[in-house]
Amino acid sequence: MLYWSLFDILGRMELSQLEAYHSLQLLFRNHPDLREGLERFRPPVPTKHATTTFGRGFLCVLFHWLQSA
Repeated sequence: MLYWSLFDILGRMELSQLEAYHSLQLLFRNHPDLREGLERFRPPVPTKHATTTFGRGFLCVLFHWLQSA
């Protein structure tokens, strides 16, 4: 269930980096090891007009990290 929820969140291209990060924090709330690892992927503080979303690069890096954990 956790695995599918992770890909559901990362697959939502309409989410900003910060929104996706907060969704992942919530998903990992009962998994302190995953929350600690997620800190490495914390997005920068958005500027007033920033609209960046997660790209495939982020997904690949995060997926690789989860497999190696």
